[in-house]
Amino acid sequence: MNAFALKLLASACMLIDHAGAVFPDYLPSYFRWIGRISFPVYASLIARGCVYTKNRLRYMIRLGVFALISEIPFDLAFGQYFVPYGDSLLYVNFLQHTNVFYTLFLGVASVNVYEKVRQLRFLPAAPMLHRILALLPAVLVCLLGDLLTTDYGAFGILLIFVLYLARSKWAHFFVLLCGVTVLYGGDLFYVVTNLGFGALLDPLLRPQILTVCMFLLFAVFAVFCVLLYNGRQGPRLKWAFYCFYPVHLAVLAAILILLYPLRFFG
Repeated sequence: MNAFALKLLASACMLIDHAGAVFPDYLPSYFRWIGRISFPVYASLIARGCVYTKNRLRYMIRLGVFALISEIPFDLAFGQYFVPYGDSLLYVNFLQHTNVFYTLFLGVASVNVYEKVRQLRFLPAAPMLHRILALLPAVLVCLLGDLLTTDYGAFGILLIFVLYLARSKWAHFFVLLCGVTVLYGGDLFYVVTNLGFGALLDPLLRPQILTVCMFLLFAVFAVFCVLLYNGRQGPRLKWAFYCFYPVHLAVLAAILILLYPLRFFG
C-alpha cells in the first residue's frame, strides 16, 4: 500500500467520521467508529514526512497555514460541541478547540525544535545527554496541544514526535499500536479499574463500552494498514489532500447552517 492509498483511506474515513459527528441525529453511530482509522494513518504519514521532506520548515509552515484556513469551517461545523446551547453559527476561535491541522503542525514543530537543539552541539562530550536535553523543548511544544485544545491534544502531538524517532518499520508499528491502545483503550481501562469487570455487563454502560471497543478496534485496523505501507508515494496529489480538509468541513458547515431552522421548526 503506497502513501496515496493511505491518504485516500484516511480522507474517506475522516469524511465519514465528520459527517457522523456533525449530524448525529441523522447518521448511524458506526460512522464515528470508522473515523478512528484516520488519525493513526495521518500521524504515521506526518512522522515519515518529517524524515523524508527536503525542507521541514516549509512543511511545517504549510501545515500551519492550512490550520488557520481550516479553523473557520471547523468551528462552524463543530461549534455545537463547544458553545453552550450549540450555537455554532457564532463560534469562531483560533486558540481553543482547534482542528487536527494544529495537531499535525505542532507535531512537525516538535520535530523541528528537537533537531535544531541537537544541532547546537552544546554538549559535544556527552552526546546521549545532549539528545535527552533536546527532548525537553520538543515535549514543551507537545504540551501546547492541551493549551490550544487541539484534536487529540498533547498526546496526539507526542505520538507524531515519537513515531518520527521510531525509524525502523517494526519500531514504528509498535509505537503506533501502543499509542492507539492508550488513546482509545484508556476509557475502557478506567471503567474496569474503577467499576470492576462487572461494569462491562451493565446495560446502562453497554452503549459507551461498545463505542470504546469499536473505536479501539478500528484504530488497530489502521495500524495494520500502516504496516502494509511499501515506502512508495503513488500519485502526487499533495495539494488535493491539503485542500480536502477545509473544503469538506465547509460543505458540512453549510449543510448544518441550512438545517439550522429545523432545530426550532423541524
